[in-house]
Amino acid sequence: MKLTYRGKRLTAEEKMDIEQLKHDMIKEQEYKCYVCHKPFMSMSEAQFSHIIPKYISYIKKWGYEVIHHRKNMHVCHPWCNSGVSLNYSSNQVEAQKLVDEILEDLKNT
Repeated sequence: MKLTYRGKRLTAEEKMDIEQLKHDMIKEQEYKCYVCHKPFMSMSEAQFSHIIPKYISYIKKWGYEVIHHRKNMHVCHPWCNSGVSLNYSSNQVEAQKLVDEILEDLKNT
């Protein structure tokens, strides 16, 4: 499932896809926050957090498919969100490695 929304209104199907992905990722994380490892008390408490942030400059550089790729996201509490982000300026090698891995995945799908 690809998340490729581009600042437009999401269709009902796209919203369902996003909720399903969120549910799947929460299940993979054993219903716990990726950062603090405390359980989610409800689904509304869980939110996506991008490893490489969804800044316009990064979207222009790599595209929506990379920024919204599953490997670039975790699910966490709102107050833990910043604990997931990777600062591209200071971690270029690590960020580029993730981007390359995502691009390889996209090429193979």
